[in-house]
Amino acid sequence: VSGVAGLFLGKPLDGLLTLLRVTESYGRVDGARLEDLTHFDQRFDGLWAEVGTGSPIAIVRDADYLNWRYSRYPFEGVEAFSLERGSDLLGFAAIHTAWEGEERFVAVLELAAVSEPPGAHAQLLGEVVRRAVAAGAATITARTADPDLDALLVRFGFRPRTSSYSPVTYKNNTSAGDDLFEDASSWYLSQGDGDGCYFYDETPE
Repeated sequence: VSGVAGLFLGKPLDGLLTLLRVTESYGRVDGARLEDLTHFDQRFDGLWAEVGTGSPIAIVRDADYLNWRYSRYPFEGVEAFSLERGSDLLGFAAIHTAWEGEERFVAVLELAAVSEPPGAHAQLLGEVVRRAVAAGAATITARTADPDLDALLVRFGFRPRTSSYSPVTYKNNTSAGDDLFEDASSWYLSQGDGDGCYFYDETPE
């Protein structure tokens, strides 16, 4: 897979502060609240059924997977939070605060939300930025496979980047043709799908 798009890089810290102000003006869901997540319940099965990508190659992000990937993640720095209204789950995000050299950054591992009511993605992204600023991060990185989310990130001031190499290694053991796997648009990839998506450097001494 080559020419994989959808990798975004946030601005330096002073830009993040501006970005935080921008997110506050891009819409919120009336009556919605943010909740820290330590466990993903069965509502996340329904959320994936509603918002799951149409890409033919994707990890099913149901409750079992999310608990394995994030609740039981063995290293520090990963946090997840949901957007809820009443008992309804509107979306969630997972982020990892890590280091690249001597600079702290935040990687957006997951960002998923319903399309109605509008504003859920923007409210979650605003919370990502708020937490990045609070952590003293220099930048935020994200990877998307959703053109609408791509556009939202650009509106918030993120800069799109492309790569000339593939972030995945695969062996086709299916009846599908290799052209399916060679087409970058066939893959739904987030930064939570593999450790090779970004750096996991230890905290500098």
